[in-house]
Amino acid sequence: LLGDNSGMSSIGLVEALPLVLPSIQMQARVRGRLKDAEPDVTVLMDYPGVNIPFGRFMKENTASKIVYYIPPNEWVWNGSRTPDIVQMSDIILCNYRDEAEYFSKQGGAVLLVGHPLVESVRQAPS
Repeated sequence: LLGDNSGMSSIGLVEALPLVLPSIQMQARVRGRLKDAEPDVTVLMDYPGVNIPFGRFMKENTASKIVYYIPPNEWVWNGSRTPDIVQMSDIILCNYRDEAEYFSKQGGAVLLVGHPLVESVRQAPS
């Protein structure tokens, strides 16, 4: 474990301010370690504010393959980060068919993996 960010969540600007410096310090520590001990694969999950810059860093500084599982919902509301996601990801694992079609049309290598709760809901008593 390179860093534990379990206590670094907040809602609202005021609550987030004390977490900025520890977060930046942890990211710097993790980036430094990953240059020395590259993973074969880096899996990014949602959280574009951190994962897009981190994915770019990994793409530019390591030979690690980048897998984006649960990409941000760009396809629903805003496509501004889509070029970054497509460019840095070796594969984008999508939960929804429309999401997979969106990223595929934007040039992404996409695999539709489905939503992990779909089978649970299908099997639930009605």
